[in-house]
Amino acid sequence: MYQDDRYNERYYSISSWLDSREAIESNQSRHDMNLRRHSTGTCAWLTDNTDYRDWEQGASSPSIIWCHAPPGTGKSVLCSQVIRRLMDIPSVTCAYLFYQFDAPYTAVETLRLLAAQLITNSYLTYRHKISDKLYLMSQGARTFDSLSACIDMLLPQFQTVYLLLDGLDEECVKDRWSEACRVIDFLVGMSKAHPRIVRLWFSSQDRSSIRAKMEKFTICNFHEPMKEDVSIFLASLSSELEDLIASEQAKSFLLEKLQRRGESNFLWVNLMINTLREEASSPEEVTRLLEDGLPSTLDEYYRRIFGRIEVNQRSLVCKVFSLIAFARRPLRMSELREAIGILSIDISTSLNSRHIPFEPHLRKLFAPLIQIYPVAESEDYTCRLFHSTVRDFLRKYGGNVFPEFSSGLVVSPEISARACLAYLRQQRYSLTLRHEDELWLDSNGNAVKEHSFLLYAAKYWDKHFDEVLGDEVTRNAIVSFITSSNFQTFVQIQSLWLENRFTIFRQSNGCECDDCTRIRFLVRVFPLWLINGIEATNERRLWASYRRFIHDWRHFLSCANCEKRGCLFARCAGEIDRCWWGALGPRNFLSRLQGRYRSFSFQREGIVTTEPGPSFEGITQEGDKMKILRLNASDASSGTLTFTCEHWSF
Repeated sequence: MYQDDRYNERYYSISSWLDSREAIESNQSRHDMNLRRHSTGTCAWLTDNTDYRDWEQGASSPSIIWCHAPPGTGKSVLCSQVIRRLMDIPSVTCAYLFYQFDAPYTAVETLRLLAAQLITNSYLTYRHKISDKLYLMSQGARTFDSLSACIDMLLPQFQTVYLLLDGLDEECVKDRWSEACRVIDFLVGMSKAHPRIVRLWFSSQDRSSIRAKMEKFTICNFHEPMKEDVSIFLASLSSELEDLIASEQAKSFLLEKLQRRGESNFLWVNLMINTLREEASSPEEVTRLLEDGLPSTLDEYYRRIFGRIEVNQRSLVCKVFSLIAFARRPLRMSELREAIGILSIDISTSLNSRHIPFEPHLRKLFAPLIQIYPVAESEDYTCRLFHSTVRDFLRKYGGNVFPEFSSGLVVSPEISARACLAYLRQQRYSLTLRHEDELWLDSNGNAVKEHSFLLYAAKYWDKHFDEVLGDEVTRNAIVSFITSSNFQTFVQIQSLWLENRFTIFRQSNGCECDDCTRIRFLVRVFPLWLINGIEATNERRLWASYRRFIHDWRHFLSCANCEKRGCLFARCAGEIDRCWWGALGPRNFLSRLQGRYRSFSFQREGIVTTEPGPSFEGITQEGDKMKILRLNASDASSGTLTFTCEHWSF
């Protein structure tokens, strides 16, 4: 590392700006796990593949390769083997990301992760100096454009850079795919801008949306060579199978059966070996299972697992799998326990320790489909489905995962949505949080930092309801929450601990001209169907009122997570009662909330706007006159805005 403290300071400043330590650790952990799962002798065929060899050596133009294969065939393990091979080559730099089905990445988060790996290699490995331009960029906002520029500046410092993205198919859902496409388009652009430096690897299942993006590049189907890898893997298990079948003839029969039925699917083969160990009571039983007793598909295997669950545990199991399978990010054990607890109580009360299930009991329900991983510097654990095919199974058969159908035994996204809403509607959040002795306390005087599920519920409650049918009961429950005092506490929680909840983002359709660029809110806090439905007139008015509030107060609300040094409002972070609620006007539902200041709006008698829009005020130095410019209407088709200018004298 440089002895020059100035460059050390710049490196740590940029690292802090990228703020991707947790993502890097998760990504590295996934890579390390893939390396541990690798079976000796497998993946050796890769270097004999002409397409791969041309890509690695930069002989293909452009140097972009997409490798696809069915689920469970070891694509991620293969990608990690490629990374390990490339990192052994002198003067080569690698940056990579393993997409995961239960941990969506925005385009900004992906670029942060890639940029963090590049800056670490640049400064710590190759000791490149950090330019003034790059350092100054880290003093500004962390946006897609600034991160793109950061990577563009870093790339020319290297001789060869391999950028690898595995698991693109995990992002082929709704808004996640649009985020992934932004990353793909940017990286392809970098490959064209720096053709001698940048080489791109993508690996995934074959999806039409991905194929459309990759059709101009090198495409490799690795299904066939992976069949041979399964043979090598099974051969390596020969000695471990002696406890099932002792004779060599019977063992050969077992391996042949597994190879023929498993083909290239490592996942299926592993699960079937586990099934034999769990269900076979004798060598004869092993033979019977091999003949006609093993599940022919992963779905059949998962259904068999659920069928073995005790009847009196099935209701709890439905909650556990609903919460984990449909989580917007991996849940921690502490979050899971509170979410289950809140589903068991009445909304008029608050969660306490009596309602929270025992951790050891939950762990007994996990195996073999849910795995837990220790959280660094914590006594908590992260809970994840062991493979994306489990979630696919639950999406298809969530209403009928058990042998007998029961309307009460359902694995569904609705359970996560109900848990989030019930948590936010607790009585202890009916008053805003108060700050005492460096702690934020709820209305009962308890420290909010102990409320494990709170931040998850506040961040994702509306996204979970996007996946739920908006019947009248659900709609009324949500409107009741939005118009309650709990909503004020919800806004306070966002202000204190959730980044970019009040930021206006720029989004374009790919064209950067003024006509095509649009500025709009990207962070919703209401379910999409609530404000877009045919019968959503009242709900749209609530949404318009909230947007008006954000228009007036977003700078103040953002100060707790402000990246600007010397922010004047930082000392008031979280003091939501400083907002002038009354000044929003009587038509705004938020005007009824309690604040420390009395405030009001100027409004002509008898004139009430149907939809509260933004306004801009100016007052004379003497304080005896004021002008108010109100936006009354906008017409997107003609590009016109209609304003009213009011003159007031005091």
